[in-house]
Amino acid sequence: MDRRAAGACPHRGRVRGWRHGEYFDGPYVAAYGNGGGKPSIPELQQAMGITWTDVREELTEAIPPAYAEWIGRAYIAATTTMGVAA
Repeated sequence: MDRRAAGACPHRGRVRGWRHGEYFDGPYVAAYGNGGGKPSIPELQQAMGITWTDVREELTEAIPPAYAEWIGRAYIAATTTMGVAA
């Protein structure tokens, strides 16, 4: 059954795991918790781009380096155009 609303943006693929009592398989993993269908440590490391820890709790609470870089670049671009005083 297709649960998307008419005109909704299509997803690139399903996130693997349990949703409302039903298991879905998919190419993406959810980097939170430790329940059924959650990724293995190597899958989390690959998805997050983090290789320096193998502690599940640290991986599920981390900010991925690519996202941190995006935030930093956006901040620099915004403050450069605003002429922030030092």
